[in-house]
Amino acid sequence: MTPEERRDHRDTRLNLLNTSERARNFELVKCAEDPAYWLWNDQHYVWTRDEYDPVNPVKPFPDEPALRDTLSEIHNGDQQVTCIGKSRQLTVTWLVVAYFLWWARFKANQLLFIQSKKEEDAANLVFNKEPGMARASFIEQNLPWWMKQPVSESYGILLFPNGSKLWGIPQGGDIIRSYTGSGLFSDEAAFQPFAREAYRAAKACCRKIVMVSSAEGGSFFGQLSGFEVDQIGMFGGDA
Repeated sequence: MTPEERRDHRDTRLNLLNTSERARNFELVKCAEDPAYWLWNDQHYVWTRDEYDPVNPVKPFPDEPALRDTLSEIHNGDQQVTCIGKSRQLTVTWLVVAYFLWWARFKANQLLFIQSKKEEDAANLVFNKEPGMARASFIEQNLPWWMKQPVSESYGILLFPNGSKLWGIPQGGDIIRSYTGSGLFSDEAAFQPFAREAYRAAKACCRKIVMVSSAEGGSFFGQLSGFEVDQIGMFGGDA
């Protein structure tokens, strides 16, 4: 297909999505079936904010082989635990936030924890006091008009009409032990002194645990993943 033909195809699809409820419903089914399609189809449903770009900070979710491989490892892998080492500017945190947002939007009655060292840091990944500033709320706000949902927002929380909840929590295992969660995303896990307690609490209830961090020697994350991270890498297991 030539570039002109691809452009014509995208324009035709966009017109259908804007005018046909049937086309939109079909598209929603495809998005619900495959998070990679939701992130990277040619209509660019999911957008990110690049604070390092002063000219064009809002842009479609970056489509890179490493990110596709990481998403496949998280979503399609049969392991309960995935540890991901990262270096800066690889968009890994954006990727996992987007995946957990997809999970909450398209799967009913899920309780999904997004954890960071402090409650404020976790809220900045889910929802803080300014709409559209935290990462999950930014993605939600920038979806196509026909895909948006009436989401209830409070500090650190997005509650979806299907009963699913995205909840930003501080480090430790207390909150996780008090609820039956579906999934845990622990961001910068190597810098959370109580990462081990959160991991143990999540192991008992969560179907998926995703731990992401840059390098920090001697951390529980480093022990669990078995490596000192300076590049992206996927490590799964049930340790």
